[in-house]
Amino acid sequence: MVVMGEEEQNDDLVRDVTETMTCLCARLYGRNSARWHAERAVEAACATATR
Repeated sequence: MVVMGEEEQNDDLVRDVTETMTCLCARLYGRNSARWHAERAVEAACATATR
């Protein structure tokens, strides 16, 4: 049995989404700017979700 707190679950989800967005952005924009684009996308999604 695995017991996870809500905060830990959110952290894992954010990390997974960031990794996925980084991969997608790397294909679209190239490796050099992929991380920056992915971080911006995750920030925008988190800001929208907290409103």
